[in-house]
Amino acid sequence: MRTASYASVFPAELSVAASWDRALAHKRGLYLGTEFRLKGAHIGLAPVVGALGRSAYGGRNWEGFSPDAYLSGELVGESVKGIQDAGLQATTKHLIANEQETQRSSTTVNGSTVEALSSNVDDKTLHETYLWPFANAVRAGSASIMCSYNRINGSYGCQNSKVLNGLLKGELGFQGYVMSDWGATHSGVAAIEAGLVSWRLRNTYGGKTLTWIGYGYAWNNKQPRELVLRRQCHRSCVRQDLKPASNTRTLANKHVVTTAHSLSSASTT
Repeated sequence: MRTASYASVFPAELSVAASWDRALAHKRGLYLGTEFRLKGAHIGLAPVVGALGRSAYGGRNWEGFSPDAYLSGELVGESVKGIQDAGLQATTKHLIANEQETQRSSTTVNGSTVEALSSNVDDKTLHETYLWPFANAVRAGSASIMCSYNRINGSYGCQNSKVLNGLLKGELGFQGYVMSDWGATHSGVAAIEAGLVSWRLRNTYGGKTLTWIGYGYAWNNKQPRELVLRRQCHRSCVRQDLKPASNTRTLANKHVVTTAHSLSSASTT
């Protein structure tokens, strides 16, 4: 929406959290979702509970609600409901321990790759602090969860099977689809098998400039191997038990959110 014409400026989540008002969080989500839908969008990249904001130096703390996990959890749940009451799919982000902007992504220095920072978190803290708001978002029915740029305990967020398959889909029972942040995918098959479903790319990949060719990015009219996984790997290289989930999660959630919106609208007329 930031590139759309006449987009409204809503209060930041940090400001909403200062009110401690569940109804206000729901109303803000509803208004956001309604504007997205009126502009033709089907998916909104909100709400945010990562960064949680445990460090006051975090550059994107204002996008989230509060470093208080309970408060963030209560307000993100209401936000998800509000957004999806408008018929828009909510994307709760960024999973997980995404608490620092400096070196959040890998960089290249003198031709050598410097990996992104790793948020090393013990199991108790991960569950009781960082995962708590995401649990509320899942309970509220968030259609999508966006994985983060950073590494978690050494493994990139968008190919971290412990986080995506173990915590999110296993412990929380998430039935939606996992979307990568822009340029946060560092592998092909490994990311899919770790639980990633929807891939978001920047306009460069592997140091080369990509061009949009209607159905995906490519250079010199040839797609790199990783970018044709959706076509090739559903035939051969992804475990058979993973194929149905990566095929159906996005469409299924679109149907569920749209149907729920239709029923809600019908009940108020």
